[in-house]
Amino acid sequence: NGAFLIMDLAFEKYYGAGPASLDYLCLATAYLTQFSLLVKLFFTIWLTFHLFCFAVYHKNMKGLEILYIVTAIVIPAGIAVVPFFTKTYGLSKGWCWIMNANDSSCPPAPIKIGIIEQFAMWYGPALVAFVLESGAMVTLLVTLGCRAYRKGGGGVSEPLVGQSVHRKALKQMLPLV
Repeated sequence: NGAFLIMDLAFEKYYGAGPASLDYLCLATAYLTQFSLLVKLFFTIWLTFHLFCFAVYHKNMKGLEILYIVTAIVIPAGIAVVPFFTKTYGLSKGWCWIMNANDSSCPPAPIKIGIIEQFAMWYGPALVAFVLESGAMVTLLVTLGCRAYRKGGGGVSEPLVGQSVHRKALKQMLPLV
């Protein structure tokens, strides 16, 4: 994503001073930025789901890795194409992304479809993912903490020593959380 931000800075510096091919550079940068943001979001969701299923329900999700990779690339690629059809990719307040205002008018006129696309394609999914992943992480920490310690005699918490399978799973899971 850093490479796209550098492209954005280079584009912004020379915008209007160069050939029309810079418009295509901005469109490409906007698409790649949106695509990479969504890919990161989808991979984070899938990793959290995989960790949650394994740690909480002891479900081995082997074999789903291909599904994770394909959906985390194909779905964002399809979603990131939408602003091409609505012609909302372009220079948006200092970087190439979905335009939410027409900067050529004074004062800048809002582009409603651009605002809707920004919330529908990034801010909304990111907020939903944040809430769900936060809930999953709290559940994971509580579950793993309860499995790591059990109540001993007299209400004192003692670490589990006889359950090597659970201890091994706990040792594998805690660094991931």
